[in-house]
Amino acid sequence: MRHVQPADLVWLIERELTSQGVTSPRLVPADVVLTLPVQLKGVLASAHAARRQALRDALGDAHYRTWAEDQRTLEGRRQLERWRIKLATSGMPLTPDQAKDLLPILVEQQQRIAALPHPGAVAGAAARARARAEPTAESDAFLALERRIDAQADINAGSTMRCPMS
Repeated sequence: MRHVQPADLVWLIERELTSQGVTSPRLVPADVVLTLPVQLKGVLASAHAARRQALRDALGDAHYRTWAEDQRTLEGRRQLERWRIKLATSGMPLTPDQAKDLLPILVEQQQRIAALPHPGAVAGAAARARARAEPTAESDAFLALERRIDAQADINAGSTMRCPMS
């Protein structure tokens, strides 16, 4: 009895994709893959702008500005409320004046944190740049594996054409 190999599965998946008129992900040009995030970002930005405009139309300018300010300060107000509870339970509650002075500081700090690039995004971009700049043993091994999978898929395709009785 023959065990199913990974190359068999790749071949079956690609055959099913082809029968449905879908190109195998392995055959999609790299420049197409690289433009997809940019296209998605544009779609999301236009949807966000349309949502904001619909809110402005529904609320009116004055109420929309109030809503936008509430959204901008939401995380700072949440953090202030957590601090207010912690300080109250420790016996040193915040006065209303202290809370009023602290809120703009917390909002500004939240905005600074939100403006920082995500560490994973920076590391990922640097790794992708290195991978494009120079082939590594890992990329060579990956290409060799991909070639073996292709060769096995060709062998498998040829073996399915044989009559089982021969």
